[in-house]
Amino acid sequence: MKMFIPIALVLLVIIPCAVSAQEEDAWQQAAVFQAGSDTCCQIIVATEIEHSYGDPAKRNALAEKSASFLNENSTALGRQFYCLQLRNIGSEAQVPALAKYIAEPVEGFAARAALTNIGGPKAITALRAAFEKTEGLETIGLMDSLARLNDTESLPKIVAIANSDNKDLANAALWTLTKFGEDGLSCLQEMEPRNLALDNALLEAARLLAANNNEAKAEEIYSRLDSPEATSFIRRAALAKQLALKDSVEIHDTVLAWLFDRDLVKAQIAAAHLKLLTASELDELYERREDINPVAATAFFVIHTAQNTPKARQAALDALASDNRATRVNAIRALAGKSDPAHIPQLLKCVETACDPMELSILASTIQCFGKEEAGPYLMSALQQPALSYFVMDCLAALKCYEAIDPMIEMARSDDEDKVKKTLNALATLCAPDKADLTRLAALYLDMTPGTARERVEHTIVFVAEKNPDPNLRADPLLFFLESKGNDETTQLALLPLLGKLGGSRVSEMIQQLLTNNDPKIQAVAMRALCNWPNAEHIDQLWSYANSDIDPAFKRMALRAFIRVATLKSERSEAETLSMLQKAMELASNKSDKNLCLSRTVTVRTLDAANWVASYLADPELAETACQVLVELAHHRFLRQPNKERFNEILTQVEAITTDSRIAEQAKKARLGM
Repeated sequence: MKMFIPIALVLLVIIPCAVSAQEEDAWQQAAVFQAGSDTCCQIIVATEIEHSYGDPAKRNALAEKSASFLNENSTALGRQFYCLQLRNIGSEAQVPALAKYIAEPVEGFAARAALTNIGGPKAITALRAAFEKTEGLETIGLMDSLARLNDTESLPKIVAIANSDNKDLANAALWTLTKFGEDGLSCLQEMEPRNLALDNALLEAARLLAANNNEAKAEEIYSRLDSPEATSFIRRAALAKQLALKDSVEIHDTVLAWLFDRDLVKAQIAAAHLKLLTASELDELYERREDINPVAATAFFVIHTAQNTPKARQAALDALASDNRATRVNAIRALAGKSDPAHIPQLLKCVETACDPMELSILASTIQCFGKEEAGPYLMSALQQPALSYFVMDCLAALKCYEAIDPMIEMARSDDEDKVKKTLNALATLCAPDKADLTRLAALYLDMTPGTARERVEHTIVFVAEKNPDPNLRADPLLFFLESKGNDETTQLALLPLLGKLGGSRVSEMIQQLLTNNDPKIQAVAMRALCNWPNAEHIDQLWSYANSDIDPAFKRMALRAFIRVATLKSERSEAETLSMLQKAMELASNKSDKNLCLSRTVTVRTLDAANWVASYLADPELAETACQVLVELAHHRFLRQPNKERFNEILTQVEAITTDSRIAEQAKKARLGM
């Protein structure tokens, strides 16, 4: 304890000294700061300055200290840093030090910012002196600083710049004049000739005046800009600003008057303010719609029909028969959720005259807003109408009108391939993965002649069944259907390949039993079902068949299935997957199977995979597939960037070998990192 007190006292003396030394060293380092240096020194200095804000004496002392580094011993970045500090803590005492660097390329902006914040006669004099000597784009920053300090003595030169042939400088000068209040406005008003840049500056000057409660002067400018010489853009902006200066009653009355004005600009502004009018006022205006300026007519129609009044709804219904697409679309949108369901037949008539998919989509959304209970009966009655059937099917599917399943299944039995395709698409959306729906689809599947139509039904059944989140139960409705048929062999063989696509333990048991059947026909169907399996559950069995002495057709089916399931997403490492593909490639005996093996390598995103695929670029039968796979692999930056040199070699080969110009272009872009 006796030793502790002296040690504590020593620490209390040493620690502040160490901190003080560290801070002093930071000031010196900040003065010689270079690009890429550690910014800790700047943070320490900035923090010390920030902590001085409540202490005027310390603040002044730090300002003097900052100014002391504005000399040739400091770097340009160091001086820039201290100029930026003086922007916050500087005073007139530091003006001479800052003035030396106003025109410098690195320190100039920071020095001007500091002088602008300091303000006062000395700062203005320094800035004005630099402005008088400066030419070109460097004057822009100085003009802005002098405008902020309202140095009216600089106005003659700024006006001269505004009248110069240099458009960039002239535009900057015009904008600067807007910041001088009424003095700058007087200069702007005296300038000739009128042009867009000058009118824009006048608009800005008027805006600033209005913001400073000088509305009378602002309105005077807006009135001047509302002239035949001004462009429609300037007139519109001026009239809109002028309107905004009025009180609510005047705005309301002006909008009503301008709706019928033949002046296009006024009508456009009135159209933009239609939401200020009440529903009853809009109904009254509807009676005079023929007199509304055509420019505002569309906006009026949209705003009016959006109102929930009988007259507004009738206006929308009347417009459904319009020859103008935009009018029809706006009318359809307006009726969404507001109209009587009895108007659905009128909406359905619009299907026949719809011009494009967007109009049909809006029609569908509007009809669906009525809901299943109200829209369903009308849609069901229109289902068999040839001109409406496809549209109606999609609406029924979206509304989940399950009573439409049976008639749609009957429609799917058509010989019209397009009709079958669209009907099955609607059924895929509508049907649920339960016994009621899947058994009906299974019956349709069996009724279809083997070929494209049956395959489409098969895809639909798989899509619907996969809505069931439990993979082990997806085949149950079809197994129930099979049992309802007494497990008839013909039905079983017809459904087995489809059941294989759905998977599940019960289906697996059935397939394993049938694979040992003595009937080659049954074995072939069972093998096809096994090869259709949706995951890698039977991958070892597939590999075993691919390596066995069974029927060559069976071997090939097993090999292709093995290649497919080996590349599905799994817990297996990519190296293992690549090894499996390499073994499959050794076993493949024809061009098609080898190309399949290469094409599936696109899922193995490693350099080893890319190198393996690249080894087949010299094989004429496999080169094109290899090129496609390599381009796909190169799209992955995480793979390409760390192995850029190797990928450059590979992609250069691809560009030279491929016969597909699209692949060559993609290879080039990947090589260049585009």
